[in-house]
Amino acid sequence: MEEDSVVALPRPGANVESDPLLAVLREGARRMLMRAIEAEVEAFLASQAELSDEQGRRRLVRPVSVADISPRDLA
Repeated sequence: MEEDSVVALPRPGANVESDPLLAVLREGARRMLMRAIEAEVEAFLASQAELSDEQGRRRLVRPVSVADISPRDLA
């Protein structure tokens, strides 16, 4: 018995929901891009770490999201 190893490629315009391979590839690319952007931001902030304002505070800091702030931080 001969096995067929030909895999059908998605049609142009295929959506992620209809093609599991496309979904896996897209998610992997998204994670890779997020890591690359994070590394770029960290490198930029590190290169600017010596800059400070008149009060001695760092001029550039990583912004935090509201989800990262606890009520204790606001007190």
